[in-house]
Amino acid sequence: QALAGLVIAGMGHHVATQQLIQGDAGDVHSGAAARDRHLFLLLRAAAKMSYVYLAIAIVAEVIGTSALKAAEGFTRPLPSLVVVVGYATAFYFLSLTLKVIPVGIAYAIWSGVGVALITLIGWVLFKQRLDAPALAGLALIVAGVVVIQVFSGSVSRGDGRPGRLLGPD
Repeated sequence: QALAGLVIAGMGHHVATQQLIQGDAGDVHSGAAARDRHLFLLLRAAAKMSYVYLAIAIVAEVIGTSALKAAEGFTRPLPSLVVVVGYATAFYFLSLTLKVIPVGIAYAIWSGVGVALITLIGWVLFKQRLDAPALAGLALIVAGVVVIQVFSGSVSRGDGRPGRLLGPD
């Protein structure tokens, strides 16, 4: 019941998952253990889904940002609509992400991947040149996102272990 209360109250999957891993969520010889295992699997699925939501948010934000140039100060209707819809979609899916992923981690991934994608789009579509310092900076941003995902204890795999949520089972 305490575990269900944590989930319902939106206290986050990490605390509930830790209780399951540590055995605080019920006796392994009772029916409660099966219920807790089921809840654990639901939490893990929700955690994985939150990364799908984050990816959607990042792509929507990149589309909106890319359309800003074409919107020319919101004087062109169609590109302006793409900007507004892109950002609205991005923030909606980011809000879903934040139900599970800590805000600092989600924002680090959002901004790092977003900057890299926008820079790539600027280079390919808008023929913007990248010099060596720009490329080095982008490499550091990507490396930072990788470090957070692979090594940070702030990111849960959904089973209480640190590291990537979408790693091998």
